Amino acid sequence: PGGSSAPEGSVGASLVDNAAVSSNIEDRNLEQRKQLHNALRLVYRRDAALVVNHCMYAIQTVTSNNDPPSVLEGDAEGAVRFLYELGESVRLDTLFRPQQPSQEFTQMVTAILESRLIREHHGPLLHLAVVELCDRYYLFFVHHRDYIGTLLELLLQSPDGIVNPNGRVRSRICYLFGHLVQNLKAHMAPYAEPIFNALANVLTPADSGSALVPADKADLYEALGTLLAASNELGRCQQVLQGIIDYTQMAVDSISAGSSGGGARPATPNAANEGAAQAIADCISYMTSLAKGVGGTEATRMPDSPQQGPTAAPA
Repeated sequence: PGGSSAPEGSVGASLVDNAAVSSNIEDRNLEQRKQLHNALRLVYRRDAALVVNHCMYAIQTVTSNNDPPSVLEGDAEGAVRFLYELGESVRLDTLFRPQQPSQEFTQMVTAILESRLIREHHGPLLHLAVVELCDRYYLFFVHHRDYIGTLLELLLQSPDGIVNPNGRVRSRICYLFGHLVQNLKAHMAPYAEPIFNALANVLTPADSGSALVPADKADLYEALGTLLAASNELGRCQQVLQGIIDYTQMAVDSISAGSSGGGARPATPNAANEGAAQAIADCISYMTSLAKGVGGTEATRMPDSPQQGPTAAPA
């Protein structure tokens, strides 16, 4: 009401209709997931063993397939989401301890991380589900640190990780990577060098053709600051910061050069100046995020134990 609408049968009307249909489907899916979530919790209260055994069967079915690309993404994602939802009903703090009498959850997470499924199946929703699972069950990696390398491979080296071609999935994975680093920083410290090198390939202030948008980069800069502080690599942090400052200075110089030319100042900023101004704003965001990561890590150190630095996790 009160605005123009696209003529019936036009491309604009078709796009509006498609968007409305997509929105309705998404709303229905969210409502169905909410209902399934509530039903699962109720059934788990009545018969926990039944639910866990069924989840193990679902995970085994999708991870043991010898032709991962043939697995329907919905089936694979559903199995992973099943295990994810169970995290609402169990005590996570004791779940993955070696002395825990029942090791079903450890076996299921291990099966997912070791399966060919997450390496050969490129469904974006599946990979998002796996990363969200790892984030919810991050204590698995505290007690089974041998799998941190597998987690980092999934996030940083796989084309389905932080450079996922699906924009919404990629942004969520970049955020979850930062959250995992925050939770596991002491255990990821031994991996600081390969993580730094992996991020250096995609994380530059300039728009280098990477699929990463500024919000994704801000999440990654914060994660990098957290990790470098936790591993006492503040010299590396200074190096990253200097790279952002240098790029900011280039953008400032670009605007200065454009405005110092002869003639009257144009009424409307040109595209180059607008781009440079946006680059400066992005760089300020990157520096803020990097500082936030460093500051958050420094603040968590024990003030009464100055000798206790964030060292590598004990073997």
